[in-house]
Amino acid sequence: MTTSDALAERGTIPRVLSIAGTDPSGGAGTAADTKSIVAAGGYAMVVVTSLVAQNTEGVRAIHTPPTDFLVQQLAAVSDDVRIDAVKTGMLGTAEIVDAVATFLDEHRPPVVVVDPVMVATSGDRLLAPDAEAAMREFCRRATVITPNIPELGVLCQSEPATRVKTTNTHGTGCSLSSALATRLGAGDTPGDALAWVTDWLHEAIQYGSALNVGKGHGPVDHSHRARRLAKDASAVAWFAPIDPLESPQGLVGSAEPSPDAVVGPAGPWTTALWQASGDIARRIEDSDFVAALVDGTLSKPAFEFYLGQDAQYLTYYSRALASLAARAVDPEESVWWAQSSQACLVEEAELHRSWLGDHIDVVAGPVTLAYTDFLLARALGDDYVVGTAAVLPCFWLYAHLGAKVPHVPDDHPYASWLQIYGDPEFVEGASHTIGLVEKAFQNASAVTRARAAHAYLTACRHELEFFDQALRV
Repeated sequence: MTTSDALAERGTIPRVLSIAGTDPSGGAGTAADTKSIVAAGGYAMVVVTSLVAQNTEGVRAIHTPPTDFLVQQLAAVSDDVRIDAVKTGMLGTAEIVDAVATFLDEHRPPVVVVDPVMVATSGDRLLAPDAEAAMREFCRRATVITPNIPELGVLCQSEPATRVKTTNTHGTGCSLSSALATRLGAGDTPGDALAWVTDWLHEAIQYGSALNVGKGHGPVDHSHRARRLAKDASAVAWFAPIDPLESPQGLVGSAEPSPDAVVGPAGPWTTALWQASGDIARRIEDSDFVAALVDGTLSKPAFEFYLGQDAQYLTYYSRALASLAARAVDPEESVWWAQSSQACLVEEAELHRSWLGDHIDVVAGPVTLAYTDFLLARALGDDYVVGTAAVLPCFWLYAHLGAKVPHVPDDHPYASWLQIYGDPEFVEGASHTIGLVEKAFQNASAVTRARAAHAYLTACRHELEFFDQALRV
């Protein structure tokens, strides 16, 4: 059967078989494989090669069941279930290597990912020395091989590069290979599969310490991405309706103290708005996307996705600003909104074009459209003050973040992008816009102020969603 034929017969959920040893502490082996396969969107199946008494501090004992029982496990699965991908982990002995090799030769699964599992993170040997040659031959059957640095040295019979140690690395090899087998089994190209797995595993490693499991090399958090996305998918309303605002004190602030505004409010009403949105501003400051953007670790695909969506956003945002220019009674305010609209299309769009080149015409995603549709509805179909409040967060939050970004060297991958929002001219523009909103609130009725405050808070939350969307693909 060809690869294309195999892909055509698969279901939407790849059925992935892990052939590996156990880990009772749950961080590596079949436990990690199962978690990783599920996290990557597959259905996990397991055949056990060895029972390993281990934890985050090391391996204590290994019990290897008879090889004929391994063969029976393999037969039981393959006789009943169509296998889309196989991931092999700890095989342990030359006899086991040969048995699994025979199975693969007979069944020819579309995808085979081999994690050699020769040396554990703790340094313990997990493959008998007399089986190393058999493992090197076994790897010829692999679609992909995922050795860690010490294992690569054994396979290549040469020293490995220097290894960078981190706190939570227990089971990273198992996790990567299992997730990679799943994505390949689902039909991803090798490049796309590796990109997805790399981002997922980076997040799993990043948050592994929060699990507080073990005293040695702790496990990764296989489910962090799934929990984050589940939270992002909540359908609960962001904000309750706001009662008519007779005074700024009627706008209830967030439960958390708001961060000090780098670009200050212009009066009591904008002070109340900033305090009410303090938790959102802090969440944006602390978001994974912003942190990775500032320290330069954000992947290029994630940044380009964000930039493409931002290019689409500015097209619609400029229309919202232009509508405010048409509706403003004060000529000076009309000129300001018109100039801001032009700047979106000319100055900032040019920066996007310099980054994206021919890829500027991307399709606006659902997060972007939800935000832009909201802005246009408020600017075109509601009172003037509501429209001004809705467009304010894009000015205020970007200027706030830009001013807080530490100086980045010219060789920083996103230097030109970070520097624009810390530019004094942009900060001055944000401050002027804050003043216009303050004036509009002063002149509005209590009922209209409430709608305007709700629009401002909703736009702030849309900003958080807009930043985070690049980490949801």
